[in-house]
Amino acid sequence: MLDEFVTLAKQKQILQKGKFVKKVRLFFSRYNQLGVAYSMSQGVKKIMTKLDSIATRHSKFGLSLDHNPIRKRRAETCSSTDTVIIGRYEDVENVVGMLLDTDVSSSLSIVGMGGMGKTALAQLVYNHEKIRSEFSLRLWACVSDDDPSNLDVKTILAQILESALGQKFNEYSMEVVVNRVREVLLGKRFLIVLDDLWTESRDELQKLLGHLVGGKVGSRIVVTTRSKETANIMGKSVK
Repeated sequence: MLDEFVTLAKQKQILQKGKFVKKVRLFFSRYNQLGVAYSMSQGVKKIMTKLDSIATRHSKFGLSLDHNPIRKRRAETCSSTDTVIIGRYEDVENVVGMLLDTDVSSSLSIVGMGGMGKTALAQLVYNHEKIRSEFSLRLWACVSDDDPSNLDVKTILAQILESALGQKFNEYSMEVVVNRVREVLLGKRFLIVLDDLWTESRDELQKLLGHLVGGKVGSRIVVTTRSKETANIMGKSVK
């Protein structure tokens, strides 16, 4: 299926650049766009039929179905790290410098592909000696939102509150959480790390950031994300 798709893409490029004779030859060949598209659609239907058949008989094969989104399967992160990370000294110092610079915006994003070490970099920055001394309150929340279009603001605020107070909240209302978060942040120079944030909704993200206010001048919010759009919304970013 992938080979067929690549072929179709290449033929399309040729048609856009090519001459009339090439177009005629390609149309009557078995690789013309209509033929390949039809072949691909039939192939997809066959694959889906086979997968549906397997899914309905999964118990027979000793398989189980997992309906949870893949993003939700990511292990929850925390602020501490027990591993030695080599080669990130310059990156760490660069981010620390940005966070301590009074001329930069209050939010910063660390953006990159999965597995590039965004969380590890954030952990090193979070535990840096200068950060410890300059920020009286440091909070960490692992977001890993499974639905980027619908950010769960209340849950994230509750995680931030749990990080501050060191206790789990089983039942809470939005009103209670918002007020408690404001009480915790009020008058302190804080650093909040939101690890693995995916939302690309400007309104939802601004709604979240709107609750993380009340701290002293120099308070910072750091986001790690794979989404360039999220990074653009946050403003200043490190790649």
